[in-house]
Amino acid sequence: MPFSFRLAAAGEQGASTWAFEASQGAPPAWLTLNAADGTLAGTATTAEVTSFTVTVENSGRKAARRLALRVLPPTTQVTITTKSLPAVVNSSGVTFSYSLGAAGGARPYSWRVSQGTLPSGLALTADGVLLGSPRGTPNGNTNITVEVRDSTGGVATQPLVVRLVPPGSIIFRTLSLQDGLTGQDYLQDIAVENADGSPLAKPLKWTLLGSLPDGLSLTEQTELVTVSGKPSAAGFFSFTLAVEDANGRGDSMTYGLSVYPPRYRLTMSGVADPLHPGDEVSGALAVSPNGAVRYEVVSGALPPGVALSAEGLLSGTVAEENSEGLWTFVVEARDSVGATGLSSFAIGVERVPPKQGCSSVDVSGGPAVMLALLALLRRRRRS
Repeated sequence: MPFSFRLAAAGEQGASTWAFEASQGAPPAWLTLNAADGTLAGTATTAEVTSFTVTVENSGRKAARRLALRVLPPTTQVTITTKSLPAVVNSSGVTFSYSLGAAGGARPYSWRVSQGTLPSGLALTADGVLLGSPRGTPNGNTNITVEVRDSTGGVATQPLVVRLVPPGSIIFRTLSLQDGLTGQDYLQDIAVENADGSPLAKPLKWTLLGSLPDGLSLTEQTELVTVSGKPSAAGFFSFTLAVEDANGRGDSMTYGLSVYPPRYRLTMSGVADPLHPGDEVSGALAVSPNGAVRYEVVSGALPPGVALSAEGLLSGTVAEENSEGLWTFVVEARDSVGATGLSSFAIGVERVPPKQGCSSVDVSGGPAVMLALLALLRRRRRS
């Protein structure tokens, strides 16, 4: 799958020039860097973790940054994440528009209706937008099946129901939910309205069909409900919410909620720069936000004699031989629920140059040597 990411530099004045720093390790053969705009691009050939250094020159100034890049294996088969559609107000004066969702596979996606026929006035675009205004179709349900195809030929289908309701019906105003992060506060309101804009007939009765992700709960309010809490597990979760007003009019909506693990940022402390052969090393890695993680070197190597523990401690003695140079490595931090972080580091090792100039005299002979020197000085003065 093609990859493209544009780098940026702060404090630029006019045009900049970007380049790989070959002396600190070559990038993957498939990866290119646009010298003019800093765009990294290419098509990965294998799953890997790699690191490389890029430089940027601007108005006589130069900066460098070590980057880490992870190439993931191909994702699973493309799937459709839209499980239901919001109600369509059956009026030629009201335009309906709703984007279907898909995940996995390789973008771009292409959509079509594979079974059934949409009500007159509605259409599904190739990029997955269902839109239009119904014309001459009675209220009720229409069953269709939609198909999505990714750029590699993968196909997924999903049966859906298109519901035409009269203008006075109660309908869901919130059509999608924001994504969440495991262990992080989540807050999302879900609201309804009357399709003709008239006031809601309260009280409203809410019914949850299915289950929310662990760690989240549903709180009813006057005209809406709130989903809140801290999700404890990552994944895609689906549930249906139904509402009924005081006049017995109702609607339902199936929502999909994606919960992702947070990304950790890694830092290193307590390691001298540069190190020297024979140096004792006592450093540590840490993550932000704080979390109980285990660390692992996934690419590159530490200087000989230095090791990284699963708890993030850097320790050991730099080897006397074959340790000089710049040692680059990529570390991954991972917690118990699968949240990860990836950072690239570099440790330089330089041999201490021998001292130049006058050599010292060993006067370890003690007082006898000192007396001899004093006697020699006296003789020179007399002469």
